[in-house]
Amino acid sequence: SNSIGNSEIRLGNTMENPRLTPEEEQEKFSQEAMNQVKGNAFQMKRSLDQNDLRDALRFCALMLGELRTSLLTPRVYYNLYLRVFDELQVLERYIADEVILRGANVQEIYEVVQYAGNVVPRLYLLITTGSVYIKSKAAPARDILKDLVEMCKGVQHPTRGLFLRSYLMRMAKDKLPDAGNEFDGVGGSVHDSIDFVLQNFTEMVRLWIRMEVKGNVRDRERREKERSELTMLIGACLKVLSDLKGVDRGLYGQNVLPRVLDIVVQCKDLLAQQYLMDCIIMAFPDEYHIATLPLFLEACMQLHGSANLEVIFTRLMDRLTNFATGWAEAKSSTDSSTEKDLRGMTELFSGYIGKACAERPRTTTCSMFVRMQAALLKMALRLHPAEPQRSAVANQCLSTVVEYCSSRALEPQALKDLTQFVLIPMEQYQSVVETSQLAKLAELLVILPFTIRREIALEFAQGVFRFGHRLESLDVVKWVFRLLAPVIQEEDGQPPFEQLYPSQAAFEEEQFLTSRLVHQMYSADLDALFKMFSFARKEFGRGGTSRIPHTLPPVVMVFLRLACQLHEASRGTDPSAAAPTTAPLKALNYAAETLQALREHAPEAVLKLFLQVALAAQRCQQEGQAYDAMTQAMLLYEERITDSRAQSQVLTLLIATTQSLASLSEGSYGPLCSNLTKYASNLLKKVEQCEAACMCSHLYWAEPHRSPDEVMNCLLSKSLKIVDGCMPAQHCNLFLWILNHLLYHFHAGNEKVTVKHINVLLEVIQSNINKGHGPDEDQPLDSAPAKMFFQNTIRYIQRRQQLQGPDSNVAVADAERWKGIAATLLPT
Repeated sequence: SNSIGNSEIRLGNTMENPRLTPEEEQEKFSQEAMNQVKGNAFQMKRSLDQNDLRDALRFCALMLGELRTSLLTPRVYYNLYLRVFDELQVLERYIADEVILRGANVQEIYEVVQYAGNVVPRLYLLITTGSVYIKSKAAPARDILKDLVEMCKGVQHPTRGLFLRSYLMRMAKDKLPDAGNEFDGVGGSVHDSIDFVLQNFTEMVRLWIRMEVKGNVRDRERREKERSELTMLIGACLKVLSDLKGVDRGLYGQNVLPRVLDIVVQCKDLLAQQYLMDCIIMAFPDEYHIATLPLFLEACMQLHGSANLEVIFTRLMDRLTNFATGWAEAKSSTDSSTEKDLRGMTELFSGYIGKACAERPRTTTCSMFVRMQAALLKMALRLHPAEPQRSAVANQCLSTVVEYCSSRALEPQALKDLTQFVLIPMEQYQSVVETSQLAKLAELLVILPFTIRREIALEFAQGVFRFGHRLESLDVVKWVFRLLAPVIQEEDGQPPFEQLYPSQAAFEEEQFLTSRLVHQMYSADLDALFKMFSFARKEFGRGGTSRIPHTLPPVVMVFLRLACQLHEASRGTDPSAAAPTTAPLKALNYAAETLQALREHAPEAVLKLFLQVALAAQRCQQEGQAYDAMTQAMLLYEERITDSRAQSQVLTLLIATTQSLASLSEGSYGPLCSNLTKYASNLLKKVEQCEAACMCSHLYWAEPHRSPDEVMNCLLSKSLKIVDGCMPAQHCNLFLWILNHLLYHFHAGNEKVTVKHINVLLEVIQSNINKGHGPDEDQPLDSAPAKMFFQNTIRYIQRRQQLQGPDSNVAVADAERWKGIAATLLPT
């Protein structure tokens, strides 16, 4: 009565102070209750210290009276309950010491606590004393447990009743008769423990459901939240049941599970059924679930019509999939029954998923069905890791999804789930290649919209590189390109470019990803490899003008690599090896034809690729193809390269490539050199003309086309003439450029380059540096870079002059030639 009076006072104080928020009210009520608990607990402990048990029980009852409150939410009430629980442990230890060590009569104490004035304190005291009563073995454990669980029916308030029964379960869980423990036999059997736990579990479920019924309709959301906060109390009962050693697989399937499922089905509450089925899955061992799977799945079909079977099915399948994986790695010969049950799981789940969709069409959405099939597919692939069973079960799941989704409108969430579903085979196989055996996968992609197919295609493209697998047959290549069609080709009705790609960089990154696929193609049969590259060229060629500048260049490079491989194979010395039927020239022609399709869209890139074609053709000893490639490159230079800086850079590449093609006949090599010399003289800037003319001199010093006169023509006649037309400030650097090329040819043994030429240039350069003429006569030139260039050149000459003697690779006569050069460093 005191506790109820205290609650009324607290409620009255709250009404007088309406400014408190609900959270502040709960804090206020909780603090006041905690203070009462602390005070009475202190008095109880002082009485126990004085060995006054009756006084201690009186203060304990006052402390327990705080648990009679109805003002606290379940979460706050739980904190109060924990504090009281800790204090009750002190009382239990004292009573246990009195009974076991001092011989007190536990039955008398058990009867005394029943005189407590209020039912809640009385039952808490009975459970505390009953725990000691069972330990003392003064009476059979089953009788005391039955007495306690029946008396707990005296509290029907949902919150107070749930916490009371939770306390009963916590106090009794280590005192239940079980196989092999101290309470088995006279104290009862595991069947008595099962009856006790299930009776308590049934009452707790009823109290939990009553929380939904009790109260106003407008407070339903708040009550649902409060119910969710108490789920752990309900699940604890099933955990105690699963911990009983006497509950083996047979007893679980014949006694425990049917009774638990009957409780769940009969409760008719959606939230309770959903949570309790999840508790069953989590509480009991996986072997038990496998052995009783038909019974569990049949019970699922009897749940509330709005129950989310997808959550239950997928959670159970995920758990059994993980178990099957670990079991397969550690199985023994004694696991024959488990192996038999595992083999039938896929068909069993498949049947009940279909049954759920047929019987609950309104509550089972397309998204739910796809997620259930996704979990089923993962399980099937884990249970059947070997071919051909793996592909068969995967195709079956894919076929079921195709059949179900093709006749229904797919909501956005279903499309997202389908994306994940399609990627499961690749992730489970750890291979994009092996997924090509799934014929039904292509049928599923057909029913998906473009954006989803594009997303899937990108995931598969990334998977090829992530798993590092090669595409080793034409069939696999065809399947991959069919899958990647949304990212390599344009389709009718696809969203606009701006909607698909946030920026041009995103588009280019996507195309670079797909174009790299040609480098994953491999076959020891070069003819088969040629067919794969040809198919890739055809598919990429359909990508439109925006895609082919990014996708076709890698195709050109693999054709050039293949041409070199074909050339090496045709020269093979192994008579047992079959020679490829594809000629190197055919691969080179394919590369050149591919570049012709690109020349209007990326002329500079195509020009550089033509240079690669020329080099590959020379390696394959195809002079005509090399000359044609250089001709095409020069045509592009003349027609499409208009920027002066680009012209200079490209001309450098043309000169370097032509010099590498010195094995061409004079009839092919000579015209190329003449054209390049002409291009050098046509550059916009005089400085660039001079530099290009100097580079052209090397074209005429390449074996077997050496022409000393043409070298001197480039270096002295043309270059010096160009320098005369330049501004005076540019003379010094250009003279240094010419000097260094002269030194190269002098070192290379060109007899036309004499010491006199070099000395004259040295004198001119030194004179220009000393004068320091700028663009205007009155403006001095900042000659520091020129001085450094000149000093380094002089040091090189001096080192060449000093390299002689028996330990040197330089001939004495050559050293004497260098000594004739007047190489003097400038003063610092």
